Amino acid sequence: MKKKMQNNATTIEEFVHAIEEAQLLRDFEFDSNTKGDSKYMMSIMDFMHHFEEHLNRVVQENVEKYNLVGDTYLRSIEESIFEKSTKCHPKMKQYYYYWERRIYNAVVKMVMRGLLSYKNLI
Repeated sequence: MKKKMQNNATTIEEFVHAIEEAQLLRDFEFDSNTKGDSKYMMSIMDFMHHFEEHLNRVVQENVEKYNLVGDTYLRSIEESIFEKSTKCHPKMKQYYYYWERRIYNAVVKMVMRGLLSYKNLI
């Protein structure tokens, strides 16, 4: 039981770290924007699509990780300890709060990193 709880907590920590390190804006090389032998000017729609596609994929992956934390891993820990799956057991309140706070901080770091990347881009 203890090993299963540790494994679940480790997995949650890995998800939190992945959210924290997620790159919302991918790099863009302005100098390498060529077609054939000549350089061309990318349309604003192509430019936005370049970033939006990546942003949507990263956000969706992180939403899936967030959902797994609550729906799978925290519930599994609660089941291991209390043999119930309520996802709101009163004795787990502090534990749930801890992970919500960790995830919130990870999202804030991800967004701040994205804003800094955006600032550097423009």
